[in-house]
Amino acid sequence: MKHKTITSESYNRKFWLNDNQDFCCSPLDAQHKVDLVEDWIAHEHVESVSKYQLSNDLEHFFEIQRHLTIVQMGGFSTMLDSYRNKKVKTS
Repeated sequence: MKHKTITSESYNRKFWLNDNQDFCCSPLDAQHKVDLVEDWIAHEHVESVSKYQLSNDLEHFFEIQRHLTIVQMGGFSTMLDSYRNKKVKTS
């Protein structure tokens, strides 16, 4: 099954929901490495940012997860990579 993805250039990662509805991500330069977003935040991201920045980052991650959930339920998202790719091709 091909997953719907959202790429964040800010974090240099691709995000998606897997078949078990786990929120996953992988680095753009090593897409074979798959992390659960919660584990990635806990182990790598938290140490490198202030509490204020982490709060903003978490809100951004939740927004990505909301968009992926909406799309899985048949909705629409402008954050989705396939939408952006189609828009670029038609422009």
